[in-house]
Amino acid sequence: MRLRVLAFDARQVGKPLSLLSHWAIEGIRLLYAARETLTEARALRVVVVAERDQQFQTIRQGCGSQFEVIRSDLLSLPAIGQSGSAPDFDILIVSSPASSDQMLSALEAFALAMEIPILWFVDTDASQLAGDAIRRGVTSFVPGGLSPDRVSTLVTISIERHRLYQTLRRELKDASEELESRKIVERAKGLLMKGKSLSEEDAYKTMRSMAMNQGKTMKDIAKSVISLSDLMN
Repeated sequence: MRLRVLAFDARQVGKPLSLLSHWAIEGIRLLYAARETLTEARALRVVVVAERDQQFQTIRQGCGSQFEVIRSDLLSLPAIGQSGSAPDFDILIVSSPASSDQMLSALEAFALAMEIPILWFVDTDASQLAGDAIRRGVTSFVPGGLSPDRVSTLVTISIERHRLYQTLRRELKDASEELESRKIVERAKGLLMKGKSLSEEDAYKTMRSMAMNQGKTMKDIAKSVISLSDLMN
């Protein structure tokens, strides 16, 4: 891969700010493009837990050359999940003759510890664990046997589904935190309006001014106002 180098000329410092901003944006764009190129160049790493050799060989055949396949075992999953470090693989594939609560419990613990998509193949689902598996952290649950021609597509689907889930979860968390912040600010604003006989606009301006002067967020100022009010009462 050829890297493009973005150079700044010190003599151009006096140029309009818009031009410098354009250079900065272009530099950031090139850095992200280079990072994405390097990421795409790396083969996706797949960890496989298979109870039988034939299952593992089928998965490896289905992955082809576009994936790096590594075999593990069920006993190693807790150690991987409790390592505390970011995983160095992209997806976990599990293949077992039948669904079982023991396996599901191990996968649930792994899913809670590591933000990695999980693809689970089972020959039979006599225990009817499909819905439970999805609710407990399995990204894709595939009953009915394992065949090489399905593996690559299902890996891609599982990874994309997991990414979508993570995005939605982050957005939900951000929205929840924003709503909570608004509630705290509104409560603090009400206390100022009552205690200082301020209008709603003046109370808000007072808090905003305090936040700017102290280098804090409106939420932090609101918490301080509420705490002070609680102490005085």
